Amino acid sequence: MLVAGGVSYWTWTGKKPTLSELSSSIDQQVAIMVAAGADLLILEMMIDIQQMTTTIEAAQSVGLPIWTGLTCEPDTSGTMCLRSGDRLDEAILALKTHNPDVINIMHTEVEYIEQSLDILQQEWGNPIGVYAHSGAVVGTEWTFNDVISPQQYCDYASEWKKRGVRIIGGCCGVHTDHIKTLSEQLF
Repeated sequence: MLVAGGVSYWTWTGKKPTLSELSSSIDQQVAIMVAAGADLLILEMMIDIQQMTTTIEAAQSVGLPIWTGLTCEPDTSGTMCLRSGDRLDEAILALKTHNPDVINIMHTEVEYIEQSLDILQQEWGNPIGVYAHSGAVVGTEWTFNDVISPQQYCDYASEWKKRGVRIIGGCCGVHTDHIKTLSEQLF
């Protein structure tokens, strides 16, 4: 069994620290996680290139394996981007210079996973994972009224697995029944 420490700079308020403050904060977070026994670090909700690279640089200081989770959505022209609007292909190229152990597409709508994987697999030949979400933002609040069924999620995950995705899980709105279905049918 492995213990993962999760790190993110994402904020509901939109207020971001300076890059120097972010680096210092990540240094402190990962040191605490290492002291607590973390075996690897999962960087989640990476939504822009500049803060993503600052985060991975600081996290790598402790020498643990790094899994990086990119949150994706298309822009108004249909180009797949990180949530901030930075192009996904450019984010992956920037991330590659830091050589994370795994790149995940995470906290991303199921309908955007295939396009995200197309770009990720074109740019990255190392292990990849997917843990999508299901739900909707109404106003400023997450709602889970129309969550994808466990079988539908498993059907999508089966296609991801066929594409070579090695890590499959779930994020917001993906519940224990979804994971149970994945476990029973895919593994």
